[in-house]
Amino acid sequence: MASARASMVLCGLALGLFTCANRPVANSSMPLAGPRGLASSDAPPGSLAPLAPTKSVLQFHANPSRDGLYVDPSFTLAAIAKTGQTKILNNSIDGNVYAQPLYIEKGVNGADVIVVVTETNNVYALNAESGQALWHRTLAAPVSTDDLDCGNINPLGITGTPVVDASSGSLFFDAMQTPDGGTTKHHVVYGLSLATGANLAGWPVDVAAEVAKSGQSFKAEYQNQRGALIQVGDKIYVPYGGHFGDCGEYHGWIVGISISDPKQIRTWITGAREGGIWAPGGISSSGQNLFVATGNTDGATAWAGGEAIVKLPASTLAFQADNKNYFTPENWLQLDAADLDLGGVCPILLHSPQGGDRDLALGFGKDGNAYLVDQNNLGGIGGALGVKKVGSLVITAPAAVSTASGSFVFAPTRGAICPTGTDGDLVGMQINNNLSMNTAWCATQNGTGSPIVTTTDGHSQAIVWSLGAEGDGLLHAFIAETGKPIFAQGQEPKMPGVQRFVSPIVAKSRIYAVGNGQLYSYQIDN
Repeated sequence: MASARASMVLCGLALGLFTCANRPVANSSMPLAGPRGLASSDAPPGSLAPLAPTKSVLQFHANPSRDGLYVDPSFTLAAIAKTGQTKILNNSIDGNVYAQPLYIEKGVNGADVIVVVTETNNVYALNAESGQALWHRTLAAPVSTDDLDCGNINPLGITGTPVVDASSGSLFFDAMQTPDGGTTKHHVVYGLSLATGANLAGWPVDVAAEVAKSGQSFKAEYQNQRGALIQVGDKIYVPYGGHFGDCGEYHGWIVGISISDPKQIRTWITGAREGGIWAPGGISSSGQNLFVATGNTDGATAWAGGEAIVKLPASTLAFQADNKNYFTPENWLQLDAADLDLGGVCPILLHSPQGGDRDLALGFGKDGNAYLVDQNNLGGIGGALGVKKVGSLVITAPAAVSTASGSFVFAPTRGAICPTGTDGDLVGMQINNNLSMNTAWCATQNGTGSPIVTTTDGHSQAIVWSLGAEGDGLLHAFIAETGKPIFAQGQEPKMPGVQRFVSPIVAKSRIYAVGNGQLYSYQIDN
């Protein structure tokens, strides 16, 4: 790595596993996110403390833990048994959609807002009641796959789910774009006013140009930005991987940018080539640390950052190379060779069941395994607390909930290994008090959608929702503890054109979903 200017601080780690370039940023901290499903000091012994209703959805899966848990008192089992109706709120959205929509209560002039971003680099702020555009921006042209060495999203514009900073009323996202018809390609991180769609002062940020100031080379044409952005304190963090086909010189990157001063940037990079961060969930956070899953690396004979769950301090992104800060399966080299990476699923942050005192993270691999690790000591090579085979392939985004019956995780899975007499493409896993895992049920969502969970208070009447993405186009619902389907096939109109990266969201007795060109709303009737 090239030498940095004297005003910058560069850091490297032993064995060249990781590198980072840090330019000074203001110190910031964020209270540690409270673990879900814990018995609080105010709750009776053995009970589960209620959670506040979800009002705004400012990031992927609603929470930095990426658990996809929504609290809405109207989502009772009795209400779900009634027939709702899917409505098209807007059918004039330009471009395919791979990013989850966001919901901001009273986001524009007192109106509730749905934010939708597309692969044609269009950004919409839509009225959540009517679907009418409150503002709309078209950015610089997206990149055609004809101008890339590989890739399967055409055109390629905004893919990763944005994040909203509620305190400043700002929207942040990455757009791949070309100003000259495909000759040059740029990853540009935008900061927009949520009220007007105008650029914030100092934004946007051309990633390659900014990190070059610290002596690093970010090859924008080979990097892709599928994973969701996250905010911790006064910074946003953007994960990067590669394109479908693994062409060119790309790495797994995290780029951290100060909201108030976007010239202040920190980075983290995998030491070996590839090792991309490409899960739709992107980055999860405990409030103090970031957690990411990386993909397979190319040419590594000693572990160099791939096939792993990695923990980084949000304040510095400075990786410390010890067992506490990473986990990789013992057979990581074989997984590398077979392209069976962990990078397809963002780690979900959990707490040990039934009031235990361990902070956990659960990752999944393309090898079909679930890997349970301790957030405070990830375990290094082969150091998982538990490994459970759930299928032949797990990608996209699981969800999780703690109920009176136990702690559950729900994952879309190919080749699911199911309890006797059941089958399907969605598994409900249970994490037991001794931290063992078992598959409690399988169900059929007839697609590849990423599930979410609704509850009335954070734990009660838990329902798993999924879309038959790239499949039947229907909204599906299952009782979380048993997998019993609540909706019969064909009960409600279809939502065609939904990509597998997209999760539905919940706000004010509605489920919102976005497909290519259309925004849908499903009303819960009470």
